Amino acid sequence: MPRRLPRLLLAGAAAATLWFGASAAGQDITIDIGLSVPPIILTTPPPLVVVPGTSVYYAPDVSANFFFYKGCYYTVVNDVWSRAPAYNGPWTVIQIGQVPPPVLAVPVEY
Repeated sequence: MPRRLPRLLLAGAAAATLWFGASAAGQDITIDIGLSVPPIILTTPPPLVVVPGTSVYYAPDVSANFFFYKGCYYTVVNDVWSRAPAYNGPWTVIQIGQVPPPVLAVPVEY
């Protein structure tokens, strides 16, 4: 009898997979695994403007905080910072300690 239980569990898992898989067919499914990726999709480089008194640039026409400093792009979304070597990625989530101090010092209005 103990050997029968794993087979029943396996059969139940297979049935559930088939059932839920069939009901989800053709539907959009979103799975959140807790990783934040900047919702910035740019097809062309955005115009950049220098933040006065700094060597940091920002993109005034982008709907998120978007900065350029010393060859890298930075953005922050929901308090999660990301860095990329190009305006369109690939983006890497970084710790706040990895954000250059001049970027962190940019006034809120930028």
